Amino acid sequence: MISWGSAVGGAADSQIWATIVAAGVTYSAYARRGFFELVAVASLVGGLLFFADLVVRSKGRAYRAAALMLIALTAVVLASAALRMDLYQHAYGWTELRFYACVGIAYLGVALAILASALARSRMEIALQRLVLAGLIAAVGTNAIGPAGLVARANIERFTSPEPVAEGAYRDIDLAYLVSLGDGAIPAIFELLPTLPDPERTKLDDLLRSVARRRPASGGWQSWNLDRARVDALLAR
Repeated sequence: MISWGSAVGGAADSQIWATIVAAGVTYSAYARRGFFELVAVASLVGGLLFFADLVVRSKGRAYRAAALMLIALTAVVLASAALRMDLYQHAYGWTELRFYACVGIAYLGVALAILASALARSRMEIALQRLVLAGLIAAVGTNAIGPAGLVARANIERFTSPEPVAEGAYRDIDLAYLVSLGDGAIPAIFELLPTLPDPERTKLDDLLRSVARRRPASGGWQSWNLDRARVDALLAR
């Protein structure tokens, strides 16, 4: 789990909060501001480099040096986007959308490394295949991690953690959202349910019982999957 507090410490949090107060914006607005623009710039650079490779005939040292410098500057921009996402999730917790945003940032970082390697070796033609392969690995890895379970676990652990949150943020938990994450989240919820204090533990237990009552019967082997089988066994308790 990414931890802004452990990465930069309380002093940096206080400096950030002072900046937010001076700017007159909310904590969430500060964390989000410019994030999608930063990611868009990183994506645009990749397309620009491919286009330049097609139209530029003479690709000497000066061209490669300029392209590598552009990639390096873009990596700094991407690091800024990652920092803002880290700040945002530490202040307000995880959602599936924030998780996928982090995966996207990681993929763009790998993509920049692939482009830099291809440019340094003057073999841009191999970059596209490697980018596609990296995308497939990212998709398979994301599915193996299980975003719903990770989000549920991270939010419960954040709520019960003694570590202080950043100044101006808050520590809360959306129990209805956790349950709405579906079958992938319920095993993690069951595991961590005893760690929650009352009244959150009682409320979450009631929500799980409501899910069990409304849950449709299994449709046979054609609709079987591992997550559903695990959740059926847990809710049967």
